[in-house]
Amino acid sequence: MDADFHLGQRLSFDGALCTVRYTGEVKGTSGRWLGVEWDDVGRGKHSGEHGGIRYFECKSKHSTAGSFVRPTRPVDKPLSFLEALQKKYVSEEITKNGNKYGNAALSSEDQIKISGKVVEEVGFDKIRQQLAQLNELRIVLLDGLNISGILLNGRYGEPEERERMVRLISETCPKIVELDLSRNLLEHWQDVADICRALPMLRSLRVNGNRFGVLRACEGADQLSTLPNLQGLALDNTLLSWDEVCDLTEQCPSLTTLSASSNRLDSLLRTLQGSCKVSKIILESNNFSSLSAVGGALSLPGLERLHLRDNSINRILDVGQNVETTLPLSISLSNLDVSYNAIDQWSFLDGLDGAFPNISSLRMTHNPVYLTGNVSTGKEMSVEEAFMLTVARVGRLKTLNFSVISAQDRSNAELYYLSRIAKVLAEVPQEDERHIVKDHPRYGELCDVYGPPTIVRKAPSAIDPHSLEARLIRITFYSRTPISHHADPTKPENYVRQIPRGFNVYKLIGIVVRLFNVRPFDVRLIWETGEWDPVAKRRDDNEDSESEDEAEHASANGDRTRNNPEDATESGKWIQREVELEAGTREIGFWIEGREAKIRVELK
Repeated sequence: MDADFHLGQRLSFDGALCTVRYTGEVKGTSGRWLGVEWDDVGRGKHSGEHGGIRYFECKSKHSTAGSFVRPTRPVDKPLSFLEALQKKYVSEEITKNGNKYGNAALSSEDQIKISGKVVEEVGFDKIRQQLAQLNELRIVLLDGLNISGILLNGRYGEPEERERMVRLISETCPKIVELDLSRNLLEHWQDVADICRALPMLRSLRVNGNRFGVLRACEGADQLSTLPNLQGLALDNTLLSWDEVCDLTEQCPSLTTLSASSNRLDSLLRTLQGSCKVSKIILESNNFSSLSAVGGALSLPGLERLHLRDNSINRILDVGQNVETTLPLSISLSNLDVSYNAIDQWSFLDGLDGAFPNISSLRMTHNPVYLTGNVSTGKEMSVEEAFMLTVARVGRLKTLNFSVISAQDRSNAELYYLSRIAKVLAEVPQEDERHIVKDHPRYGELCDVYGPPTIVRKAPSAIDPHSLEARLIRITFYSRTPISHHADPTKPENYVRQIPRGFNVYKLIGIVVRLFNVRPFDVRLIWETGEWDPVAKRRDDNEDSESEDEAEHASANGDRTRNNPEDATESGKWIQREVELEAGTREIGFWIEGREAKIRVELK
């Protein structure tokens, strides 16, 4: 092994970070090589295998994360914590005129020029002076500065030397409250722990994008008092296992927020011990396929917010899990984000009340379940319909996708949901009703609130399904005002015809042209379905909204829903569902399921 390099060492080549996974010879070449795993997995050429020989394993498991580089290739200089602090917040002029760590007056000799003209700096000197006072800094961002530890030149050092540096850090910047050490060359967690130990006021720490080696025994239970005041910890894209995340959080008895996104996690078996104060966990962009897979997080007694955006979740429980013994998953969780997942069944929403009895806020955007077409229209589900069906199926929701659910919204949604169930029930014999109701757990509850819906079942037909009569639709064509030249202007036109289901819309338009004596390109065909839909307020899905907290506490008052569609229409709460039959080769049997239909003819 090369004397200057070791396995797990963090290096930077021209700003690209990597971890040493192999040192030695490569068959078919001369000289020695470094096998590295790039943080940017698209930068490499292989996964550690070359010429059919496996030289090393990439922790990211990506096919192009690995490369071989020569040990003689120049590396970017690693910095200590204080060197990076000085580089970021103290200019060269300050260092020249003052002490090594700032606290000196700024020179105003330097000028900024744009297109040859001197730009007057108003207030910049004052800002730089404030930032240069390192002992007054409260928010420090040192991401991407090649920090390798607390000592110079990337050395780990002896305990006495490290203690002296901890004291120096504490004297230099004792008031830091928020610290970002993301995307650096940190290899040992002990360096992070020592930096935090030197900052008694630290409350938030981000070490995203670092690649720590195997946690040493001394970095475990013996350091529980290292981070006593830390409340927020971000470990995104560190490729740490869940067990390692748990080991680190045990050093943070005051922790309330934990982020471990983009770590290839697929199952959380271990519970976060000693982290009873954690109320928010962010596990976005991992590999979870069910809600029960994050059981180690859900078992926290005070967990209120769980962010699972951009996973592969499509069910609540894993296959084989017993509902009675597994649910509820959490009695404290109130806020759940499962947007950008693989949820494709409404049964997922039906089960949320049972999985989380106190759920009040949900994000569900960009899931396949909303791509299901509207059965009545054959078109993609609208935003309003998706909103109503989601609200109706999850009875405890107060906020959906950052929108407050008013009392009026909920009444409209639940009545619409009941009408959808009633339509399905009307299509099956009464003895099969229980099978349909079983798929709608809230049906009985909603019937108690609004009364059972009127179900009009079709009488048993004596018509042979293979006969011509069974393949006909009785269609009533009418116009509200006369549109043909020979019609009586005082009476609306009305025609009844038996039309084969196999006729496409082009042929249907041809029939209308002959009946109403109009040109084919001048008419529109509107199918009046006879059904009524509540009108929901249009909502935009603001992906970057930060108003969720305000939305959850906003007023949810609303008017009482009208049960009569005709009365409701007057107040603008309901609208009759109409479908325009667009000219094309699609058969009318695709649009119209029954044996009768009413089509309104209008001029364009």
